[in-house]
Amino acid sequence: MALRTVRDVVNRYEAVDKIPISRQLIHRYRASHAAYSADLASLEQGAENKEREKQADDAAIKDKQKKKAEVKEKQKQAEQLISEASDRLAKAASSNSKSELVAAQALLQSGNTKLKEGGGRIGCCSTAKERKCD
Repeated sequence: MALRTVRDVVNRYEAVDKIPISRQLIHRYRASHAAYSADLASLEQGAENKEREKQADDAAIKDKQKKKAEVKEKQKQAEQLISEASDRLAKAASSNSKSELVAAQALLQSGNTKLKEGGGRIGCCSTAKERKCD
């Protein structure tokens, strides 16, 4: 559209050097340049904002993945405690040792507690964006 207008004006005056330069023409040129500069600056600002948001999202995803790895490690430790407690319980039952029974019971309680702590935190992802950590 703008090119067509320029072409029509040049054709009307027959040459570029014959176009009268007025205050209004200079003012329109400056206003159009200012508007273009403002639009360009807003586009650059929007791109920077998107990049910052992407970096924040990536950091949040990494944090969720780290927490998930920690939870899995705690669950693994809890399973090991429960497994060891089961072995001690079997040995204590065969040897009728009360001290082994007490130790096995303590290990079972500790393992169950760790398992519950880990299981409660694994369901932390509530939105679709946070579920990317899976």
